[in-house]
Amino acid sequence: MSIWIAVIADILVKCIADGVLRQPLTRSFITDKTPRGFGLYTAMIADGQEMKALVDTGSSYLLWVWKTQYEKVAGRGACDKLFFKCYECLWPCKPSELTVVEFGGTTYFEIFKHSGTVSLGRAIFNDVDFGLITGFSPSQNSPYALLGMGPDVDENYPSLLKQLMQRLPLPLKEEVFALYLKPGRPGTTEGKGELILGGGDRSLYKQPLQFVPTVSDDAWRVELSAVQIGKGPKLVVAGRVFLDTGCNYIFSPQAKLEEFIGSIEQAASSSARKKVKIEYESEVGVWEVDCRYRKYMPTLHFMLSTPTGDVPLSITYESYVPVAGELCYLFISTSKTDVWQLPDFMLFGNYLEFQPDRKRVGIARLK
Repeated sequence: MSIWIAVIADILVKCIADGVLRQPLTRSFITDKTPRGFGLYTAMIADGQEMKALVDTGSSYLLWVWKTQYEKVAGRGACDKLFFKCYECLWPCKPSELTVVEFGGTTYFEIFKHSGTVSLGRAIFNDVDFGLITGFSPSQNSPYALLGMGPDVDENYPSLLKQLMQRLPLPLKEEVFALYLKPGRPGTTEGKGELILGGGDRSLYKQPLQFVPTVSDDAWRVELSAVQIGKGPKLVVAGRVFLDTGCNYIFSPQAKLEEFIGSIEQAASSSARKKVKIEYESEVGVWEVDCRYRKYMPTLHFMLSTPTGDVPLSITYESYVPVAGELCYLFISTSKTDVWQLPDFMLFGNYLEFQPDRKRVGIARLK
């Protein structure tokens, strides 16, 4: 071992003494990207360049926006205006073996492989592989940096977690990561939390931590038996749900959407003791509700299936009914498949611990 490698190893041991890395996590409304919208992100440094990355359990890719190409398209100085910023190669990059990555069937990135030094907090990791975005579609949308926390789907682009677990000395205690969010200002759907790499934190949540098995190798997908709307009857599902922090909406299969919205409307009306209407506004494509009744909107309990019974993952109205001026609307939309999808705000008030090697997700309420 060279002196340089020994020094780096010593730094890592000091920075990650317990084998656990903790990254601040933020969910906020991002205005300097196109389209504008909410995002769950963390700050990272690649080759000395400070950037932010979307934390996405629906993908396994680690990606940065390539400055050279982006500013060719968007103009000089465009990276300074981009929320996630850009990565500039320390030496001339030569794109080769381009790969097209798809996100939700609507967004496409063209990427090529590169490597560099990545910093998480005070921990520094050399020779980390990542992708640089050289093309994107739709062209009117701005690209974004990505920290994928999903199961690996591309052997040419291993996830950051997988890369760290293959290092010697091993920087992480175990192949585990956890996510949680605590609400920010009252009335908003913004907040802060942590991404914990290498283990969990029992001090954060109310016991017990209940585990739900995953049902696919390429996604954090689990069985969903039903959705309980407040204290009312359950909406029977007997399907699957995708835990995807890269999206902002609860996606319901079309076959269940009308019943789902109707059950929420009924529960809100019962609490308010008067008729609460949830109406679809086709011009903007959202379900609207009068803000006077926001506080009566029910908690949604997604009943996740295990061999020994259901585990609830609860989402309160503060998370799924945002306020936009005088308008209140529901973060609920139609899924293009028969699989339900839960977004980043499922983390509010909840602690989720992902264990890839055991193919399960632990769920508990925050203290």
